[in-house]
Amino acid sequence: MRLMSEGEARRLGEALGRTAERGCALALVGPLGVGKTVVAQGVMRGLGWSGRVPSPTFGLMRQYDGRLRAVHLDLYRLEAAAPEDVEWLGEAVEGAELAVVEWPERAWSILPEDRLVLALERDGAARRAQAAPSGPRSRAWWERARQAFEAWPGGTGGGDPHE
Repeated sequence: MRLMSEGEARRLGEALGRTAERGCALALVGPLGVGKTVVAQGVMRGLGWSGRVPSPTFGLMRQYDGRLRAVHLDLYRLEAAAPEDVEWLGEAVEGAELAVVEWPERAWSILPEDRLVLALERDGAARRAQAAPSGPRSRAWWERARQAFEAWPGGTGGGDPHE
């Protein structure tokens, strides 16, 4: 899926948040600056959170109460973490109704097997998102979110009704 702007990346996140169900997990992968936090901000907005959603890089985790109780983790600083060092993060993911994890490749073990992996990359001036659901829950979630995203006025190039 081609995302032309930061706004579209945020709208994709919002579609994911609006269509998420209890037990969903989203893994955001991609290089620095590609928009992982922007998608996470959209997810929280889609859950009904109206406050600020900063990157939790230094604190590793932030919690949000919206339609679902969500955790947002940024594991960028966990380069050499031992499994016992991330056990508490796994417990936070298990206790949340929705988990959004940036840099999940640093601790895949904390995520459930059935998860939606969204790989973001630059494609010239635009962004590209490649979804890889790994089970029935994440496949159904991705289909609902993709349809919600495409239904926005003008499809993937449409205006954001909140802007």
